[in-house]
Amino acid sequence: MAYIHKKLLQGLLLACVIAVICFAAFFYFRNPYGIYTYNQIRHEKPLLELFAADKYWLTANPDYSPEYMLKYKAHTTNLSSVGRLKIDVLEEANKFVGFVAYHLKDNEPHVGKVLFLAVGKEFRGKKYGEKLLQHAISELYKMGAKTIGLATRVENYSAQNLYWRAGFVQTSSDGVFLQFEYIPGSTCSESTLSPTSCRMRSAYS
Repeated sequence: MAYIHKKLLQGLLLACVIAVICFAAFFYFRNPYGIYTYNQIRHEKPLLELFAADKYWLTANPDYSPEYMLKYKAHTTNLSSVGRLKIDVLEEANKFVGFVAYHLKDNEPHVGKVLFLAVGKEFRGKKYGEKLLQHAISELYKMGAKTIGLATRVENYSAQNLYWRAGFVQTSSDGVFLQFEYIPGSTCSESTLSPTSCRMRSAYS
């Protein structure tokens, strides 16, 4: 009799362990990603590697130092910008996926800017860029921004499509980079409008 009770107890304990594991796995795979504030110990190495791989798409300045950006949380080398840059990282299952860096303009605190947005090649196609962008938009509005701008290279069509879908419109171009501005509720986020329609709306509105 004691043997049967022991076996029943062991079976019950095993069932409880399996239930806990299944419960944890359900929530883990239901929410496989998270967005976190940049942490030097966890994120510096993979972020610098991603920046180096995508540097052409991120900046036109060959001398730009992402190390300085990370160390001083600064969007420029001016002392006034030190500590003003926000850097957030997206992780999937504890793996570094990508990052977004954003700030309010020094002399125009109502104007926000998304400085950098990058996602590792192996994680593209999962809408993580969209999640990072929406996160930056939300945070900038919390910080007091009324408008939000960003830029991307003229040949970076995937980024342009992302920005149009998110509600940005093109405002100008210098032949190398296109400038975009976020318009809340913009019809450019509707699938019925083409990127050309969005450019025309920006040019003639």
